[in-house]
Amino acid sequence: TDFRSSSTFRLYRTLAHIRAEHPALRRGGMKFLYAQDQVVAIARFQGDEVFVGLLSSNVEDVSIRLPLGAVGARKPDGSRDLLGRELVFDTLDENSISHGAYFFRCSMK
Repeated sequence: TDFRSSSTFRLYRTLAHIRAEHPALRRGGMKFLYAQDQVVAIARFQGDEVFVGLLSSNVEDVSIRLPLGAVGARKPDGSRDLLGRELVFDTLDENSISHGAYFFRCSMK
């Protein structure tokens, strides 16, 4: 089997392209927004770019509170994350959201 046809290869290729297109993912600052149990959320930011990666090793989706305002962000951009998954989230207050696992770009304040 050709390794380039594997889903893992396609995921890494997609992530490499996203990283190459956005300076915040290469040179920006980093801040942990959440780290508890089996869930980690990390923000990367530079200038007016803010990206959030939310990772979970839970079998089921989890909802957590992300303090997006801590990195100057307001909410995820658009209706899909950077990997094409539909974004489903609840706005808890002006600077926080609760949702499942995604990799998304944020709107600034």
